Amino acid sequence: MVVRSFLHPLTMNYETLRMKLGQILLDEGRFQNRAELNQAIVNEIAENFDPNQFDPVVIWKDPKDGKIYLLAGHHRYAGIKKAGRKKIKVRWFKGSEAEAITYAKELSNANRTLETPLERAAIYREKLKRGEDPKQVRKQAEKLEGKNWRYILNLARLNPDGKTVNALLALVDNSDKVTQQNLEKIADWIGEARRQFDQLTNTHENEMYDFLLDNFKAKKPAISRKDVWIERVRAIVQALDFNAANPLNLKRIQYKTQGESEYEAQMREIDQKIDQAEKKKQELRDRFNKPSHK
Repeated sequence: MVVRSFLHPLTMNYETLRMKLGQILLDEGRFQNRAELNQAIVNEIAENFDPNQFDPVVIWKDPKDGKIYLLAGHHRYAGIKKAGRKKIKVRWFKGSEAEAITYAKELSNANRTLETPLERAAIYREKLKRGEDPKQVRKQAEKLEGKNWRYILNLARLNPDGKTVNALLALVDNSDKVTQQNLEKIADWIGEARRQFDQLTNTHENEMYDFLLDNFKAKKPAISRKDVWIERVRAIVQALDFNAANPLNLKRIQYKTQGESEYEAQMREIDQKIDQAEKKKQELRDRFNKPSHK
């Protein structure tokens, strides 16, 4: 197993050194997104330790207290410590505290798979909460998160204490792939709805979760496409009588199939043609009944 770190070209000293583990302090609150390490990865590193396979961890010296802190490589640090090693290969990060935090929380883990989408989403949720421009947040996500950027941004729109996020957190030890796929789809759809419609509240989010959970439990889900789901929510929140304080009442809205929508579109087109024909008939009658005399 090879764990590689992302090295920032402008602020990284590429000289590799060896340092005693005891000299390096951990400050997870400042420099880490995840609540706890993945012990399976820690054990893998400890049991199969090979210094030639692992990149150096990244450290930074805080000018305020003169102490050295670990920015990137928490799993490597824990694995090497568990293996009984006394020293670890390191590289220095050069920059301010703000730059060190940005590197540790946003950049260092972006090119690795150690953080879950929920943990990555927490970064962007905090940015949006601080009032950063959503367009700039999107650009950063597109750059750092690869093809997963849209899903992660949708997760960032969810209430961290809501039913949807709690359900995703409970998936950690769930081996049921169907359940996992459905919950991830539900989270993505609800996050997309909250991203597009600011009127939706945390209460609405829980209501949407319950509705979609029942929807995907059915043998034949009434809604199977995200674009149809978004249009359904749009019809509710853009209605003249919409009140954010009231439930969405999703089950009371009649669902129209694609065939029904096409039928209604064709009927509207026919009605328009009939109206045009009636106008022409009336014009002909007027000419016959009221001929002009010059």
